[in-house]
Amino acid sequence: MQGRLEHAKKRQKAIKCLIKDTPKYVQEYCYSLMATKEPTTTEGYVREILNFLKYINEDIKTIDITNVTRTDIDKYLIFRSVKIKNGEEVRSSFAYQKRIVAVIKNFFEYLLDTDIIRKNPAENLSPKTGKDDVKRYHLTSEDLQQILRAVDRGTGNEIAHKKQEHWNTRDKAILALFINTGMRLSALTEINIDEVDLESHQLTIIDKRSKIHHYELTESLEKILKNWLNDRNIKLEGKPCDALFISNRRVRIHPFSVRSLVEKYVEEGIGIKLSPHKIRAGVCTLLYETTGDIKFVADFIGHANVATTQRYIVNNGKAKKTGAELINKAVFNS
Repeated sequence: MQGRLEHAKKRQKAIKCLIKDTPKYVQEYCYSLMATKEPTTTEGYVREILNFLKYINEDIKTIDITNVTRTDIDKYLIFRSVKIKNGEEVRSSFAYQKRIVAVIKNFFEYLLDTDIIRKNPAENLSPKTGKDDVKRYHLTSEDLQQILRAVDRGTGNEIAHKKQEHWNTRDKAILALFINTGMRLSALTEINIDEVDLESHQLTIIDKRSKIHHYELTESLEKILKNWLNDRNIKLEGKPCDALFISNRRVRIHPFSVRSLVEKYVEEGIGIKLSPHKIRAGVCTLLYETTGDIKFVADFIGHANVATTQRYIVNNGKAKKTGAELINKAVFNS
């Protein structure tokens, strides 16, 4: 089974469990989403709508959806505008608040289109304006080298290190792929063994929104992958499995497991925890600093819009320092 299809089926099963005891209009809305959106997106939308309905009444089956008002929606948005972090109340990100508005608008537009309601209480709902201060770590080529070396050094106590040694070739292949391609976490876990073509030195993946990407395998990356492929065959002991990367249970590795091991090695290598997505941003920054060509970086990373790529680029702060020096020289002649 294709990795992407396998992942989709698992998510669809989870979604069906999620809506099992919900009102008919929620189930119908869910199926309309499943017909046009990715399973992960569908699950996110449905969870948010269920949170909204439970805010109105914990027993959502008793809610008369035709009586939900704009005030009900506004109260929920105010409620979700803050969250508890480390025991303290903090503001939810603008991106998250905008997402909630988008989901609620989509939900009520569906109900109106299908004649479940006659008036849309979210018709004139507008997202809150604002920009989040996203903190990104500026990764250097030396940082990325240290992260890869951390796999060879190992992490944790002696027992954990011994256990981990059995999976070193897998872990190194995962990190090397992230660093060499900047691919998304979901795409990496969905790679199948037949999508790695060592003869033509290519890797083919199906990414978000079913985009197909072809990556050229460098000599160094091929060597790392070959080491893992040899170990993979030994570990499977003839058990059939399509996945390129497997867990210690000899099944396709879960994205949570990959995220955890990436954070572990990054912390060992450079002293901080970074997710695979931060590695993706780091790769974009490194390529942009090397080439100065944002279009090139967008093409490499798979972005249709260079504005998306631009948000990934980490400012190293040199512009402010250089600018201050130039102003100082121009104004104070020093």
